[in-house]
Amino acid sequence: MNKTTQILTAALAKDPEGWETRRHLAELLMAEDATGEARAVLAEAPFVPESEEDELFLAEQLIDSDPEGVLPFIDRALERNPRSASAYALKGRVLASLEEEEEVRKEPQAEEPTPEPEPLQEESPPAERTPVVSIPAVVAPRKVTPAKVKPAASGRLIVGNVASKAPVTKAAPKLAVNVPAARESAPAPAPAPPSSLTASQLAQRVADNQQKAKKKNRTVAVFIAGVLHALVILLCIVWILKPGPLPPPMVIMAVPPAAELQQQVVKKAISQILPQRPSSSSASRSKVIAANTISPISVPEVEVEELTDDIIGAGDSFGMGSGWGDGLGSGGGGGTVRFFGDEKKARRVCYIVDFSLSMSSSNGGDTRQDMLKRELIESIDKLDPAMRYCVIFFSGVGWLQHETPRDREVMGRVGMRDVDFDVTWYDASKKNKKETIGRIQAMPLASASGAQGGGTLWMSGFRPAMNIQPKADIVYLLTDGVCHDYLRTNATTEQEMIQEFAANVEAWNNFRDSMLALVPEGVSINTVSMERPGTIAMRLAELAEKTAGDFSIVWNGKTYTGKRARKFGDKKYDEY
Repeated sequence: MNKTTQILTAALAKDPEGWETRRHLAELLMAEDATGEARAVLAEAPFVPESEEDELFLAEQLIDSDPEGVLPFIDRALERNPRSASAYALKGRVLASLEEEEEVRKEPQAEEPTPEPEPLQEESPPAERTPVVSIPAVVAPRKVTPAKVKPAASGRLIVGNVASKAPVTKAAPKLAVNVPAARESAPAPAPAPPSSLTASQLAQRVADNQQKAKKKNRTVAVFIAGVLHALVILLCIVWILKPGPLPPPMVIMAVPPAAELQQQVVKKAISQILPQRPSSSSASRSKVIAANTISPISVPEVEVEELTDDIIGAGDSFGMGSGWGDGLGSGGGGGTVRFFGDEKKARRVCYIVDFSLSMSSSNGGDTRQDMLKRELIESIDKLDPAMRYCVIFFSGVGWLQHETPRDREVMGRVGMRDVDFDVTWYDASKKNKKETIGRIQAMPLASASGAQGGGTLWMSGFRPAMNIQPKADIVYLLTDGVCHDYLRTNATTEQEMIQEFAANVEAWNNFRDSMLALVPEGVSINTVSMERPGTIAMRLAELAEKTAGDFSIVWNGKTYTGKRARKFGDKKYDEY
């Protein structure tokens, strides 16, 4: 046992529920041909994560020893992901193996021909002839002993008994002449070692462990729920039994104290004796004019308007008015947009997505096109009605959601670099979103022919998006291919093309600067690499960073964001 195995064994002893540690330890033991120990490690697992990868891992290890027993693992994986190509391939191997065993079982067993007894040769008569007595042959009974089967030397995990399929032939008894056959009893064979767990038993044991774990969790949940209910009931009882506040006493007549009453009387008397102060300083400075005769000049009457509460022009009624908006004519206050792990607030969002022929590729699961369509539909469907959106598809040319790469107008753009076309904003109403989702579901990929826009030209979708009026708040750029805008190559393979793409640093810098020059102020470019780590991921992350955007990557069907996504920009991934 090497040091790594010892470390993993100690870690597993401290945390028996650590499935990743258990799986890694089993793989190391299998690599060391310690299949028995590896089986024991897997069999002691308290649970197996209900994921396609782990179910298929167990099935892969047990398929050669017990094909029928691995079917529950494969079926559970297919229930969760009916499109899993790996699960279907593994199930095909199982069914083929079972069919071969059935054919071998049905083949008739050939019997060895019974050798005929050799004719007796007469000996030369002696001087005095004596009769020869022929004694019939006695055949010693033979015990059929189970044959020991050596375990197959394989790097896979072999579980169960391997039964020999060689036909059993019955040997014919030999005739004994003049000599009685000796009765010899064969020694009893040594007992066979106890068989290991079969795949069916392991599957049942894992299911039992998972059932026990669920039962334990259910018990804990019931206990916690009971405690919470008891606390709620107790609080209700306390609240009911707690005496409420006493009502305030009724005051029939309040009589102030004698001192306070006397003080009030003194103040009132003083106020009657002393003269009243004028209401303002101007009134104190005015002089009173008295006249005993009537003046010939009449004093005009000053009409004073009655003051009302209408000091702000509200009047007696309210009017309806408008004025909602964001200052740019969008008519909405915005909402949240989510796309491949990224989440942002925006009013207008533009999706620029790669629909070249390479998007039909797959790493064993769904195709890149399927993953993109599913995420794009979900993102648009969840947009707030106050938002606006647009979708631009690109390959060798760019086209909008109401177009296809086979339209005459789209094919007219083939071969035209720096081409631009008008892009329309769509309100995120239910009607518009439903129509857009239907078009995305039916949208075909661009073929490899030049008439339909083969290749991957980033600018064919990027330039029109940067010229939209009013400008976008958030832009998502998704691609899975090498940027052909500036790459002139004679490469015959995709690997050679990626190497040239990584080598042309100066050309990339110039092209990147030309893209950044088109970005309006305040617009962030968020980039997504679809199953493309290495140099392509690194340059998409660089483009996002220059515009205060974020980068994410989809690798082997899983989405990574932030620092975890930027780790895939290492050039070592160019070899994948």
